[in-house]
Amino acid sequence: MRNWLGTIDQSRWAVLVPMAVAAVLGIATIGSKSMWLDEAFSANIIQLPTPDLVGYLAHHEMQASPYYLVLQPWSALGHGETALRLLSVIFGVVGVLATYALGRRFGVGLPAALLLAVSPFFIHYEQEVRVYTLLVAWSAITTLAYIRLVEQPNRWRAAAYVLAAVGLIYLHPLNGWMLVAHALVTLMMVEPRWRWRLLALYVPVLIAALPIARYLILNRNRADWIPAATPYLVAQEISQLMGAAALAIALMLVIALGLSRGWRRDMPALRLPLLVVVATIGGVLLMSIVIQPLFVSRYLIGVLPMLFIVTARAAAALPWPRAIMAGLLALSMLGVGSWLIDGVKDNWRAAAAYVDARLQPGDGVIIWPNYYRLPFVYYASPGEPLYPSTPWSTLYLPSYGMSIDLPPDVDNARIWLVRTEHFVPSADVAALLLNYEAVDTQSFGTERPLIVLLVRR
Repeated sequence: MRNWLGTIDQSRWAVLVPMAVAAVLGIATIGSKSMWLDEAFSANIIQLPTPDLVGYLAHHEMQASPYYLVLQPWSALGHGETALRLLSVIFGVVGVLATYALGRRFGVGLPAALLLAVSPFFIHYEQEVRVYTLLVAWSAITTLAYIRLVEQPNRWRAAAYVLAAVGLIYLHPLNGWMLVAHALVTLMMVEPRWRWRLLALYVPVLIAALPIARYLILNRNRADWIPAATPYLVAQEISQLMGAAALAIALMLVIALGLSRGWRRDMPALRLPLLVVVATIGGVLLMSIVIQPLFVSRYLIGVLPMLFIVTARAAAALPWPRAIMAGLLALSMLGVGSWLIDGVKDNWRAAAAYVDARLQPGDGVIIWPNYYRLPFVYYASPGEPLYPSTPWSTLYLPSYGMSIDLPPDVDNARIWLVRTEHFVPSADVAALLLNYEAVDTQSFGTERPLIVLLVRR
């Protein structure tokens, strides 16, 4: 297996195969699904003038801010779902390339890149206007910068690693646990004359991270929606990260059997990727238990390059390695097909079209919770009166106060209520609803949105 992989990896064109796969799967049906809340937030925030966007990010959305600063100029190509999501595909292809380059250091560049290119979870986020495929690419690039620095320390490689590490933290602070793994490897494996010099590089990284650390402390309530990290939830989130239950079981079996078979031979080489995976997942889990719940599968997506490097090395240590890799790729493709064909998202496009087609002069539209105005108005032209009426850009989204500027004299004959499945109205909305009765209800997703037509009693 290793001779076979080594021969293929030596070809300068080998990387084009997984890159093409990631591009094709990312583009397939890319515009078929409606944007959901977080995507609509990305699409709206970049419409601010650049100085306003920078100020907004500095005060209210520092996490993932580099992504928004790239997405805004990219949006000059178009503001529809397909145009905006294509940037995530490009980052995904770069992530596959970076995984290939990183995997070659461990003798498994092509299989690791192929596993990433057909990962259902990865393809899912290639089709969202969110930061996550950039996070995958940058995680691999940061670890590659670390390896290059350790191999041949010099000031330029040190500067490159520091910049990559700071960028990783600002893309998603929880992935700072990868830097902890790098530091641990430095302590264990780097010769003494370089060890402390390399560890000193984390001082400027920590200084540069102080603004986002302050931001996270002041805005910790932004994560209040995340449930407690129970054993069931942790298993569920890790399963999603790996692609699906069957694929997760297969990956874990291959890793466990492969590492147990080649423990002495492979463990020294795999110390870095294993520590990155364990430190990141374990660190986020520890924070979820000790500080507050933070264990969400998409927050951990940066470990995928290292996870698949470990998987590919483990498969190489087992009998019939080609068959094992083929089986893993086939299982992954089943998951990708399921997502492309049947992937469920909140269908705000259909909900907005439903209201647009039935809206009559004098109808009112009430959106509750108020932040669902973002995806609804992205697709709809609801006219007035619309509540909340305050332009989204003047509010603190997505966690601004729950007021919807509802005046006391609302007396429209009909009101379209845009709400979630789990509907807990504010006092003013509840008081208004006493004067109306529901005559039609339509659902456009597993939990939201729900469109209710209310008629005055």
